[in-house]
Amino acid sequence: REAAVHRIIASRGGGELLRHYNALNINENDAEAARMNDVKYVVSSLDKVQDTPDDSGTGQDATGKMSYGPSGHDVGVHMKGGAGGAERDNKDNLDATIAKAINITGAFEGHAGYENVAGNADEAGLSLGKFQWNIGQKTLQPMLSKFINENPEKARQIFGKNFESVASMLDGTKEEQMNWARSINDDKGKLLPEWQEQFTNLCKTKEFQEMQRSEMTKYINKAHEIAKEFNLKSERGLALALDIAVQNGGIDATDYIKQRMVEGASETEILRLMAHAVADQSKPRWREDVRARKLTIAEGRGMVHGKDYDLGQEFGLTDDSYR
Repeated sequence: REAAVHRIIASRGGGELLRHYNALNINENDAEAARMNDVKYVVSSLDKVQDTPDDSGTGQDATGKMSYGPSGHDVGVHMKGGAGGAERDNKDNLDATIAKAINITGAFEGHAGYENVAGNADEAGLSLGKFQWNIGQKTLQPMLSKFINENPEKARQIFGKNFESVASMLDGTKEEQMNWARSINDDKGKLLPEWQEQFTNLCKTKEFQEMQRSEMTKYINKAHEIAKEFNLKSERGLALALDIAVQNGGIDATDYIKQRMVEGASETEILRLMAHAVADQSKPRWREDVRARKLTIAEGRGMVHGKDYDLGQEFGLTDDSYR
C-alpha cells in the first residue's frame, strides 16, 4: 500500500517530497496506520504548497507553523521556490532532523505518541500527548481551554458528566488545579479508569492532535536557540537541544557549561557536558533519569525508562550536519 501511495506522490510531481519522506526513519513503534497517514498527508498537501519565500531559516512555513503529518513527522510540504537546490536541500535536512528529534523525545515521553496519557506518578498531576503537556507546569491548561472553547459539543461528548468538573478546574488557581488532578488519580498516581478513557479519547481527536503539533513549534524554536548558543550543528546536537527544551524547559547552566568547554572539543564532548550539566541542575528525584535520557542522545545509545535505545538504528540519528 505504501509503495502505491509513493507512486502517486511521484506521479503528481512530488519527487522531492518522496525523497524527503524516504529519508525519515520511521520509528518501529509507530503504527502502520500512522505511517500511512503521513503519506496521505503529503498527497493531500501537494495541491496546497505555496510558493512563498521563507527567510526564517527555521524550517517553518510562512505562518510560523511546522508542517507535520498526522503522526508527527515534519513531512516538509511547504517547499519554497526560488531559493535554489542547495537551499531546498538544507531545508530538507532540517525538516528530517526535526522529525527525528520529535520522534526520539516523543518515544522517551511515552509509547503512545499523540495518545500518551499519564497521571500523577511524576507529580505533574495529569500529562497528555506526545510531549506530555501537563497540569504541574501549566502547559496543559491552555490547550484544554482552547479545545473546550473551540469544540464545546465534542468536549461534552468526550467528558460526559465530568465536563463541568474539567471546565471548573480550568478556572481555578494552580494549587486548586493540582488538587483536582490528584483527585482523579489513585494513591499510586495512576489515573482512575474513567478519566484514563476520557482523556485518551480526547487525545485521539484530530483537533487535539493538531493542537499538539502547533504547540510543538515553541519547543522547536527553543531548541534552535539552544543549538545556536552552543554552536551545535549536528542532527544529534539539535535532538539533544529539543529534548532539553521539552523535558527541562531550557538550560539554567549556560555559563557553567561554557566555562568548562575546552577549546577544540568535539561536538560529542560538548553534548556530554551539556547532558551532565542539565541533569545536575534537575531535582534530585529526577536527576539520574534526566542524565540517562540526555546521555542516550549524546552518545547514541543507552537505557531510558527501562528500554534500551540505539538512536541510529531506530531513528536514523547521525552526527551529520543539518545546517
